[in-house]
Amino acid sequence: IVGTKSGVLEIIDIGSATKVEEVKAHGGTIWSITPIPNDSGFVTVSADHEVKFWEYQVKQKSGKVRFLTLSFFYFLY
Repeated sequence: IVGTKSGVLEIIDIGSATKVEEVKAHGGTIWSITPIPNDSGFVTVSADHEVKFWEYQVKQKSGKVRFLTLSFFYFLY
């Protein structure tokens, strides 16, 4: 997971060196990404003064191809 200056989270598949997905996460630069202790997701903090909690999800497309995606579930501001 990579956070950008434009507030986008990019999911990168390191094995194939490809970007799997982009998620518009914040209205400002993402300052920090911190994992949740149970490894189910992470927290982001941004210049838009919001703290957002995210969960990992694995989805399947085109038969057996599985990929990682994100689900936003809570935020503080």
